[in-house]
Amino acid sequence: MPVFKELTVMSIEDAIHHLGLEENIHIEWAFGDILRIWAQRDNWRSCLLLQQLESNHQNLAIWNDLIHRSRVALADEAELRIKASALLSPASIRFDDVMDDFLAEMLAAQYLNALGHTEIHFVRDDEEIHTDLRSRSGDLLCVTEAKNLREPVALTKVAFLRWNHNRSVDAGRYNFTADMVDLDDPLSDLSPEQERAVVALVDDLPNWKRPSHRIHSLPGGRRILARVSNGMSVMVTQGGGPFRVDGENGIIANGRRGLILKLLEHTRKALGQLYADAVPDNYRRLLFIRWKPPEQFVVAPEAVGQLRAEIQTSLRTFLAPAFPRLQVAITHVNERPDQAPRAAWE
Repeated sequence: MPVFKELTVMSIEDAIHHLGLEENIHIEWAFGDILRIWAQRDNWRSCLLLQQLESNHQNLAIWNDLIHRSRVALADEAELRIKASALLSPASIRFDDVMDDFLAEMLAAQYLNALGHTEIHFVRDDEEIHTDLRSRSGDLLCVTEAKNLREPVALTKVAFLRWNHNRSVDAGRYNFTADMVDLDDPLSDLSPEQERAVVALVDDLPNWKRPSHRIHSLPGGRRILARVSNGMSVMVTQGGGPFRVDGENGIIANGRRGLILKLLEHTRKALGQLYADAVPDNYRRLLFIRWKPPEQFVVAPEAVGQLRAEIQTSLRTFLAPAFPRLQVAITHVNERPDQAPRAAWE
């Protein structure tokens, strides 16, 4: 007679228990007080770190290592806790987005440490200079802006995730072929309202007559073309599909365009801080970029390094005449900062 193991229902109590375990000492040190505040809130599951603590997820080891390396890199490790508390305690924030941006700053500190910099500090709000970090390289001082390039919140990503979720719940209802095309702005992020509209649209696809197509307007007037037909149970993309690597609309070309567009947006903001009047002319400047390549790059992993090198060099060359003593470092989420190419000032 088979024996069925009773499913365990995890809870916030499990998360707090796991937070106190010896192996999570660095998470406890850096974020313990903050996480206990969030644990009292109804939306505590919106915090990915609490979710992972709830299930004692294997990624907790990565969190602990990241925090430990950041503590070592900083001249005063207490600055990490102080800044984390200021950024992550308010109830009004989207916890994971703010944490993701803070991780970029922590990784920037590690990168500066790998370059041999000393006196690495998070810049306080009451200081005259308003960059993310400041440090020393020999006799020279350096200021750093850390920017986080998240994976684009594109139509294909949102639609694929919802399609796969719905198929896992009720595969029979999604036994057809569907695709969606962004007619107006395929390279820009969806807003939260547009994300919700795409999710609702995918939920409604089984009710459509097949074959058929419709042009649907998202909030803000952004138009998408949705099509359904009889065939394999799959959502495809326009053109060669999700696994077309080369060509003008392949994974590499779209990844290059997406990275450049994201960089343009964040570079403008960063340069405003790095070259503010309060920063002395003789300071070195570092623009540190944390890049999360699109998931489709799994079929072309070598392209990640190639694109990084190509765009990093091109951006430096373009900016150099107008922005002296500037270096650019692009790291990606699949490497530690000390594994990334080293920036070098002339």
